[in-house]
This record gives sequence, structure tokens and C-alpha cells, in this order.
Amino acid sequence: MPPTRTARSRAILPAALVAVAGLVALPIVVHASKDSPVATANAADSTVTALPNVGRVETCVLDAYSGCTVLHGFGQKPVAITATASGPAMVSVDPRRTTDQSYRLRVLRYDGQRYQAGTKVTYTVHYDFAAVAGQPTTPAPTTAPTSAPTTSTPKPSPTPTSTTTSTKPPTTTTPPTSAPTTTAPTTTAPPAAGTCKSPVWSSSDAFASWNTSGYLVNNNKWNDGEAGPQTIHACGFNSWYVTSDQKELASNPGSVKTYPDTQKNYPDKAISSFSSIKSTYANSQSAPSSGEYNWSYDIWLNGLGNEELMIWTNYRYPGSLPPGDAADKATATIGGTQYVAWKRGSVGSRYIALAMTQQKAASTVDLKAVFDWLVSKGWLSGTDKVSAIEYGVEISSTNGPQTFRLDDYSLTSS
Repeated sequence: MPPTRTARSRAILPAALVAVAGLVALPIVVHASKDSPVATANAADSTVTALPNVGRVETCVLDAYSGCTVLHGFGQKPVAITATASGPAMVSVDPRRTTDQSYRLRVLRYDGQRYQAGTKVTYTVHYDFAAVAGQPTTPAPTTAPTSAPTTSTPKPSPTPTSTTTSTKPPTTTTPPTSAPTTTAPTTTAPPAAGTCKSPVWSSSDAFASWNTSGYLVNNNKWNDGEAGPQTIHACGFNSWYVTSDQKELASNPGSVKTYPDTQKNYPDKAISSFSSIKSTYANSQSAPSSGEYNWSYDIWLNGLGNEELMIWTNYRYPGSLPPGDAADKATATIGGTQYVAWKRGSVGSRYIALAMTQQKAASTVDLKAVFDWLVSKGWLSGTDKVSAIEYGVEISSTNGPQTFRLDDYSLTSS
């Protein structure tokens, strides 16, 4: 395998500002990194004696994990913290990382994807310091205009597991079975696989999704601030193609721009409860020796947008492969296929990537065997939950317009 370089992931999206009104306390602005909570100038305002229940509005600037560590300043660990936001966001609090001084906040887009580092979010939060029969009323938020930075550097890596309260989709502990779509769900039988010649759905919208036969087909131009034009054309969840024109940026070389894919959501089923998970795929592209890309599975664990497992099946990176800063590296033969594997992060923020050492543009992957190997390595646990499985192509650059095709795909589990 070639030498590795800095890890990349599609999990950073264009920034948006989520604002709420109905203030019950002065906003607290927090600029915090993942592991270094920062006290604010008006932290004294957060010391409230009217316990057991406190509601207020807070603001933080998200880090590369689409979260921030907030110093609440009460000196007492809340029994529960409930955060809500209007607009395109899901706000959640990790109960495992709540202390008498701070808590860990995570913010995702309504479609389960992460925000860009540096995004400023304002949300309503309610602290409970005593067990109550019902959740106290939190001031109802209203929406304010959004704004986003024009440029940024994508920062891969997942965010910690949490219990989510959202004003849009279901919580991340019960992932949605569908996402916002541009057309109504299809109830007909899935089409036969093969090259898509007569598309029944097309879109150039960055976050367009088509709900069909229990799957989502996503254009997923998630790094829209850096991405060039891309249009997806689909005959079914197992047969689609994209025309994409992505440039290599001198300001951010190697950055992933898009990940058009087929997605299947799961109800957070534990790895150990599966007896089988298998998938077949076949793909092609108009210029396989041009640009930088990888066809890959992207598997979300313990909630949409949380911990991430990628399996690269075939790819082109003339220089090197990510992630170069992984703490752990291994090789293994799993289900008859040889992989090189990387892991970075700890429980709650793990990013794991496997790449086939002998690339295959068409094959069958025993995903349960991959999970079992990761559990045997101690990189995952049997109690970790599968939230979504996607298969698609991460596109970094194309050297002019290029077409990427998914010609066959299946996913079965029991």
C-alpha cells in the first residue's frame, strides 16, 4: 500500500446559523475545542440558584467534530439536559460526558450529517436537577436567518454518541426511515440491476434525496462550499449514475467534495444481534485513470452522524491513502478479501477505515465478518449499534467532467 496521508471524510457540511428567541437568561457564548472546554466572560451569569429546573439560551461555535464542550457553571451535575433548536438542526447532549461543570453538545443537520467546523449555533437548553414526572417546558424557539462561511477545510472524524432532541426528524437513537425527498416514496418492486439508461429521477441539488424501495438515493454534494457541479440520475436504488466535475484545490488539496450514494437506515440494531449482513456491488466510471475518488461503504454507528466505518472497494489516489494520522493500523483477510485497516479516536469518536488491497469493481462483501473482526480487535464492541449503511463514491477531483455509475447493489441482513 502507498504511504498514508491526512484522513478525510465526507462528514463536514456547509455551515448554517441556527438561532432561537424567547430568552430566559443571557446567552452564553462558548468557543470550545472537543477536549478543552473554555470558560466564557459572562460565565458568572450561568450560576443560577433557582434549582431544580433552569431554562436559558446558549451559543457555541462548533469544532471539527460538529460539537462543543459547554461549561454550564452550576457546580452540580444535572439529572437531565434537554436542548432544542429550530431550523435545519438536531441538537443533542451526551449523557456520558455530563459532569458538575460541563456537558458535551452535538449538532447535526436535519439529514443527520455534521456541520462545518466554525459554525455558530444558538439553542434553547433546559437543565433538570431533580427527577420529575415530565419534562419541564422549554422556551419555544423561533427561526432566524442563516448564514455560512464561504470557505473552510473539511475535518474528518465522528462525534460522540448522544441522546437527541430535535425539532425535525426522530432522535438519533431511533434513526429516521426516510429523509427529506424531492419526490414521493416509491412503492413498486425494485428494478433489475444494470446500467441505468432510462432514469426515473434526476437532480442537481446538493442534498437531493430520492426515497425508493426502502432506500435513499442521495446526490450528497456535502462539501458544497468547495464542490463543483454534479447531477445524479437514478433508475433505482441499485442502478444510478452521476456526472461530476470536481477540481483539485490548491488551498485544500485532496479534500472530498461529494459522496453520491445509496443509503439504508437501521433502527440502531446491535452488531451482536445480526446473524448475517451481506452486500453486493458493481461500479464503473468513464475515466477510471483520472482524478481522485473511492467507491466505498460508509457505515454509521451509534446514531446517524456519530461514529464512522468506511470500507473502500476500489479507488484512485496517485499519491497516498488516508488516514495518515491513525493511531492504529492492521492488515487482515476477512471473508476471503485482504484489507489494510486504520483506526483513530476512542469510544464516542471513532473513525475506522478499511481498504481492499486488491481492488474490486464488483464483488460481495461479508459485512458481518468485518464487524466480527473489528470486535475481535477491540476496535468495536458487540453492543455498538448499526444506524445506517451507505454505498457510493467519494469524489475529490475528476480532471474535467466524469461519469460514475452504480450498476448493481444489494444489501441483506438478518
